[in-house]
Amino acid sequence: MSNAATILYLAHSKPGSYIFQETERYLKAFVDVEIRGISDDGLPFPTCVEELTFMWLLKAMDHGLEKDFFEAIERAERDGYGATACASAGDFALAEARAKLSIPYLGLGWASYWKATQIAEKFSHLHTHMAELIAPVSVQQIRAYGFLDRLVSVEYVDVDIYKCMAKHEEPDYDELMGIFLPKLEKCAAKGARAITIGCGSPDLSRLARMLNHIALDKYGVRVLPPIDTVVEVAREFMKKRAGSGHE
Repeated sequence: MSNAATILYLAHSKPGSYIFQETERYLKAFVDVEIRGISDDGLPFPTCVEELTFMWLLKAMDHGLEKDFFEAIERAERDGYGATACASAGDFALAEARAKLSIPYLGLGWASYWKATQIAEKFSHLHTHMAELIAPVSVQQIRAYGFLDRLVSVEYVDVDIYKCMAKHEEPDYDELMGIFLPKLEKCAAKGARAITIGCGSPDLSRLARMLNHIALDKYGVRVLPPIDTVVEVAREFMKKRAGSGHE
């Protein structure tokens, strides 16, 4: 059976882990998407946001995330998949894969920024991972991708999604709405008309769907669910590739 019309969603969580299973469950809504772990021996996720330190990130890189992602993309190309997507806003191996391979590979971060600029003149980016560590990285990433002139702001949201994942339970969505909504109002006041979220947690993609209805009605702002967005953009690039006659 051909994989040409299928997107392979590459996850850096360990197959069989809670976050992997929750992501797999979320992706069942997309009939053209399969999930695959980049390694059977994935690096354990932080159990709280305080563990997401610079040293943890260095350990993650030493663990071979870039190498494992690139090899997984290579394998997907050999297996004939139509496109691949990265489960992280870290967009691991994006530059190398685009330079060396022909299969479309969409990072969750890049896809979110790109989609935001397609639907709005200006966008804001929300992140939940250690304000002093990730905010500069987000700005650097957005600048490197060429979207900085469309960025209104990068806002930190004080939510520890890792604790929920460590407890193997869903967050309190009403509580999350109360935390996120003031941030949306702030971004809208600054001129943003699209909001991206820098996290591949299925919980935050569910939340983004809820927030989108409210933000559109109150502020005329689109909130992009990270997982949905990278899948949607992967579909667009897969169709372009098919239309070009590429085999």
